[in-house]
Amino acid sequence: MIDSLKVIHPVEEAFSAGILNLPCTPPPMQETASGCLLADILAAGSLLVTILLLKKIVNVFPAMMACVLRWKESVNLEASVKLSRDRTLIAISMIVPFCLIVERFDLYSPRFLSGLDSCSRIAVIIAIFIAYLALKAFSAFISKPGKLALKNYRTACMSFATFFVLIVYVLLSVGGIAGLFELENGPVKCSMLWISIAFYFIYIIRAFQIFISSYSIFAAFLYLCALELIPTGLLVVLAFVF
Repeated sequence: MIDSLKVIHPVEEAFSAGILNLPCTPPPMQETASGCLLADILAAGSLLVTILLLKKIVNVFPAMMACVLRWKESVNLEASVKLSRDRTLIAISMIVPFCLIVERFDLYSPRFLSGLDSCSRIAVIIAIFIAYLALKAFSAFISKPGKLALKNYRTACMSFATFFVLIVYVLLSVGGIAGLFELENGPVKCSMLWISIAFYFIYIIRAFQIFISSYSIFAAFLYLCALELIPTGLLVVLAFVF
């Protein structure tokens, strides 16, 4: 039996219809594979970092969970140099996993991202989130109060890192469950968005409580606007306008 794939046809047959039909662009699977490869590399790197930080995660996790229940636990966490340092290191290590989840489940989707392949979307989402963190850091720097109230101010600012880590852990858990049971992306995306909103709302309440322990309600509201509501508002506007 002759394998038809190995039969050499005359050149004239390629032009039998008058037009040589050759693909002008690479198949779309090449872009998809490239995007998946980048995601796999970043995911593997993040997993390795998580394993290296596992002992620190176990040590600081109870303190972070306590911050959800009481605002004074955030003060206690910041009072411990080791715990606060480990928490900040863990938060930095969670940036890439968070952005991978956002891209995978389409949690943040401005219109300008719709025409990009997976590889480019991951890079842009990471860049946007880093710019968001830089804006928050700049706002915290220019709004810094006097030395008398600096301790609670810093505690309120750094509590974002605590809640960010908790949000990422919950989203990773939801994503893992969704992958295990092969759930549809629509309900999973909706669940992740509501979970993120709930955690962010709790964070805002705890930060406000920390602020009013040292400032008036009006001053606390102004600090909250400068440090959280304005940067986050810009991030949301970017998603709807562009």
